[in-house]
Amino acid sequence: AFPAGDLRPGGGDAWVCGYSVRTQLLDIFRLCGYCPQFGGLFHSDTGGLTLYQHLEAYGRLKGVPEPELRAHCDRVVAEFGLQDHVRKAVRKLSGGTRRKLIAAIALSSDPRVCFLDEPTTGVDVGTRQFLWERIRAKGKRGCTLILTTHYMEEADALSQRIGIMAGGRLQVIGSPQHLKSRHGGGYRVELKGAPETAGGAAALVARLFPSSHLVESHCGHQTFEVEAGAEGGAVKLGAVFRALEAAAAELRLESYALSQTTLEQVFLNIAARQEEQGVAA
Repeated sequence: AFPAGDLRPGGGDAWVCGYSVRTQLLDIFRLCGYCPQFGGLFHSDTGGLTLYQHLEAYGRLKGVPEPELRAHCDRVVAEFGLQDHVRKAVRKLSGGTRRKLIAAIALSSDPRVCFLDEPTTGVDVGTRQFLWERIRAKGKRGCTLILTTHYMEEADALSQRIGIMAGGRLQVIGSPQHLKSRHGGGYRVELKGAPETAGGAAALVARLFPSSHLVESHCGHQTFEVEAGAEGGAVKLGAVFRALEAAAAELRLESYALSQTTLEQVFLNIAARQEEQGVAA
């Protein structure tokens, strides 16, 4: 909110590309893109700008030279698949198309930094995947992307570094893999085989992971959980898979899988720990 100018900081300072959010907001605006969760479009119940007019208006605000403006807008329309909507008033656009337009405005001016506030909220799966691709493409071209989201899958798919907030404070920051290893709940082992060999399969898992416990069992499909750190070190995946492969025929295993905890579980663990600390205080 501070780099976007929505709020004034009550104390301290922050810098974007060397510019202060307290005293140099105009310089920050020239270098940054901003995709708000709400707003950003000009429309009313009786009229408003069309999709294409929005691209023209924001292009001018971002300093696109007038002789290049049409080519700029046409490129954005093609890149974001908006060809069928260029002459429509934005009030007549679907929610997904509006989100595409807002993201296009934020990402299309070659910003050095782009802030995206819940960019895929309320869109269908297809539109979400499309916007992910556009966001990834912009990141590969050297733009620093700062994104907020409630979708853990989205954070995992798009981010090189993730910060998790709980209780109004930043609790942890790191790569997705680091957060899963450091703050996750461990591993899940899933076996699918013949019901009559389920006991032998469970015994194999107990031998490989003495701390494991069964969380689900149905018709030969068993799921076990292994707590992080309970095995006295990192799980040696190669040895585990070799043991499962060697026993697959005897235990009549159709499939097996070992997966790390999800980012959602990491968030829940951190939130629960923060809540416990709050109660203790």
